[in-house]
Amino acid sequence: MKLSKPIPANLACVFLLSCLMVSCESGGGDDEFHPSDSYRASATLDGTWIGTSSTGQVSTRLHLSESNGYIAGDLKWPNDSRSISGSRSGETIRLNVEGGDRWSLVFASGDTLVGTAVKPDGNTYALSFTR
Repeated sequence: MKLSKPIPANLACVFLLSCLMVSCESGGGDDEFHPSDSYRASATLDGTWIGTSSTGQVSTRLHLSESNGYIAGDLKWPNDSRSISGSRSGETIRLNVEGGDRWSLVFASGDTLVGTAVKPDGNTYALSFTR
């Protein structure tokens, strides 16, 4: 008399695969890959960006060039022009505007930049650009 039955091979395979699937499940945290993140991180800043900036949220045109994470360019407000320099790490962009304003922007999408600027006196204003 046998005390135990052998487990059919297909049932054993189903059990093993179930265990592997459970152990490989993602925790759903920030480490998940999103195709849009990869696009933003690889998109270049080169070109002309149109949007708003300054305390009065005035029309602003940026012309930017990027090389190896370094950024150079200029901006035009209705009554003023300034040079810009800065750097980029992934989708985070840091710009220094001639005159002392510091801009911090991120890619909201491949063709949209949003962020905040800090003036030398500590006051802030919003930034928003598209191309």
